[in-house]
Amino acid sequence: MFPSLEERATLPFLYLEKLIKYSLAPENLVGKEVDNEQMEQILRELDEQRIEIEDNIHGCSLLSANDDKALTLLISRYYGHLVGMLERCTANKQALENSSSPYAQLYPAIIQCILDIVAYIENEYGEYKSPDERIHPMYLTVVRDEIERLTGQIIADAGNQNSPVHGFVVKRLRKFLTMNGKITFRNAMYHQQLAQKIAEISWNQVDANNILTLIDELLIYMNFNCVEYLHYLTGRISAAVESTPDRLYQVLLVRKRFNQLPKKPDVALNERFSGLSEYMAAWFAEEIAFLKQRGNETYTEPVQVSTIRPDDREAELPVESALPEIFPVEKILCKVSTDQLAIFFRAAYVSGLLIFPSISSMFKNLAASLSTPRRADLSSKSLRTKSYSPEEIEKSKTKAILQKLIQAIDEM
Repeated sequence: MFPSLEERATLPFLYLEKLIKYSLAPENLVGKEVDNEQMEQILRELDEQRIEIEDNIHGCSLLSANDDKALTLLISRYYGHLVGMLERCTANKQALENSSSPYAQLYPAIIQCILDIVAYIENEYGEYKSPDERIHPMYLTVVRDEIERLTGQIIADAGNQNSPVHGFVVKRLRKFLTMNGKITFRNAMYHQQLAQKIAEISWNQVDANNILTLIDELLIYMNFNCVEYLHYLTGRISAAVESTPDRLYQVLLVRKRFNQLPKKPDVALNERFSGLSEYMAAWFAEEIAFLKQRGNETYTEPVQVSTIRPDDREAELPVESALPEIFPVEKILCKVSTDQLAIFFRAAYVSGLLIFPSISSMFKNLAASLSTPRRADLSSKSLRTKSYSPEEIEKSKTKAILQKLIQAIDEM
């Protein structure tokens, strides 16, 4: 009889659990002679175990590809086992170090093996794990170590440049390193990605004379809605257009460029505050209205629909009162993921089933009309991007959905 999905989810951990709970448990090593050959064998087998576990996770995920709930439960079960083993490893390591046991040197390698598996789950199946779940302290330490290293690199790369933007970024990264209380995966991953992307930029190539620099474009993409940075950015734009005779035209040009910049969906430095794009939309609207009134311009401002979440009304950003009221838009809820929507509609477009001037215009219309259980507001750019490089597992899920539709048609 083949093992069930639940049994398969636990079987790959048997080697590690036996190693941690029995073979290398402090109470079982008392008086035991050191076996150097056995220790070397364990170190060699750890990497093989990691690969085997990752392959098993991938295989089980394919079996649950048509059932998001089952896959979410499966990933949660995997993560629960890993967290339990991390906690046991930490306790065992401490006990062995206190007794000066040479077996203690095995535990850093075992802990790193488990952390690598956690990182694999985060990278490959992060969407099936709640981003608002608290990050495990051990994994948080790994993330913080990388952010601390990258922060040092960012400071060194900037050299003597006295850029306020550089100061805002470094200040926020350092604040995360000392942050206490509940830290979610979403928050940890945001700061890690921010540090990684900033570290990739050469500060010597940043032209400070541009109204929107390369650094600004990255922070706009990452929704870096830091109040200090927002005040600085709007102040810099105002100063740049102040001396020009056609201020209104210049502000419109800056707004056009800002709106054309890519924005990463569903991320924010401060999740409780209004997003950077919402803040800037309100600021541009107020600035243009002021310039029109002062200069008696004939330019007509297009109506904009606010995308502010209701729970953002209490945010500390000072422009909240200037934002327009939310217009209720009734969307179609699709019980599929964003990736599956992108694959389905691109196939419909390529096959000629849906007719649009371009694939971009198609996704723009769809994003305004559709939602998913995980995404109330879809990004047309995200849909388009996902449609060009779909993962095999998402393609398999989409095909399974189409099979359900065929079955439903047959039963009519």
